[in-house]
Amino acid sequence: TANKGDSGITTPEYDTQESVYNGISALLQEAVGMIPGTGFGYGGADPIYAGNVARWEKFANSLRARYGLRLSKILPAKAQSEVLAALNAGVFTSLAEQAELRWPGDGTNDNPLYAFNVTGNRDDHRISRTMVDTLKRLNDPRLPIYAQLPSDASVTTYVGVENGLSSDSAGKLGLSKTSRIGTRFGYTANAPSVLMSYWEVLFIRAEAAARGWTTDVAATLYTDAIRANMQWLGIADADITAYLAQPAVVYNPATGLTQIALQKWISLYAQGSEAFAEWRRTGDPGLT
Repeated sequence: TANKGDSGITTPEYDTQESVYNGISALLQEAVGMIPGTGFGYGGADPIYAGNVARWEKFANSLRARYGLRLSKILPAKAQSEVLAALNAGVFTSLAEQAELRWPGDGTNDNPLYAFNVTGNRDDHRISRTMVDTLKRLNDPRLPIYAQLPSDASVTTYVGVENGLSSDSAGKLGLSKTSRIGTRFGYTANAPSVLMSYWEVLFIRAEAAARGWTTDVAATLYTDAIRANMQWLGIADADITAYLAQPAVVYNPATGLTQIALQKWISLYAQGSEAFAEWRRTGDPGLT
């Protein structure tokens, strides 16, 4: 209505956040109800699930759990009921079910980051110093996947760039002395774009357990989530096990929600808007 010149409404108001989230939940439930039986699908015209309608239903339920959890601080009872309803309806249970847009990488339909970096011949952004420093502190095997070593051979470690610098200040650091984002994410034409992951669902379940909403074991779901993310990245099982055994990573019920938030933030690399939404909700990690 606000966009219609003849409506007479010249000072439109935003919908409340509560109404927006209620609407999201209602739309997702409506969508699930509209999904047809297993005999119907779009086949190869479906770039996410190749016509598997059962997985679309799990995707919708998983999204409902995501947006339900967003209410955890403002409407905790509503958050709990939404998350539990979504989990009971059926969410992702494996990496094979998560929602990924698989780019053909044919020169026309390429991963957008590849199109920006390579096809667009851009070389003016780098990985965040916050992420690099966090991964270094935790001896995290994801660092060489998330980042590249600087092109200057004299720099033998990964170097992130402080967020929010002016272009002049960033340029003075030296493009050859700072780390590009990892080749898997920004330099591969057919790299998939993750819309929602299995490990995000596991982190949601871990948080629900830590909040006492379910009888699940939060520690198990927390480690399963980290493991799923690392397996998707191709990290060896032995390296994953060693990482999970570190005192700074081992789940502690006293700090469980903070640990879940940090590891979830790390795992949402390349899903910037979702990582930002989670940081706004939890305040973790302590970013400037």
